[in-house]
Amino acid sequence: FILGRAFTAMVLCILFLPAFRVKTVNIEGNVVLSDEEILSMTGLSYGDHILSGVSGNIFDLLSLNYGKTEQAIMEKNPYVESITISVKIHSTINIEIKERQKIAYIKTADGYLAIDRDGIVLELSSADNASEVRPVICGM
Repeated sequence: FILGRAFTAMVLCILFLPAFRVKTVNIEGNVVLSDEEILSMTGLSYGDHILSGVSGNIFDLLSLNYGKTEQAIMEKNPYVESITISVKIHSTINIEIKERQKIAYIKTADGYLAIDRDGIVLELSSADNASEVRPVICGM
């Protein structure tokens, strides 16, 4: 009976205390993507509960694992090579990101494809800004 009340009190504290609301977000490693874009991709915003981006089972919830959110970001944005989202109690979210870098462009009928060192297409640039795309790989 006492254990049940203690558990209920703990859950209520976690849900309603301001210490569990996002007040600070530290983003490191981004060059191409802005802090706002990265924060938007996570689905988090200031004032949200720190558990709102946690996905998965009860173990993910207890360990504050944002693994599924990280995976979804890497799948949706080709610039994101890796991302780690962690929580520091007292309302801080730390986001560490590693971006892919453009190394060349490939000319296509629609414009220029920017690629990274692994050949992953990062973006399509229009033919209008051809003077800004260097180096261009030809003959493919």
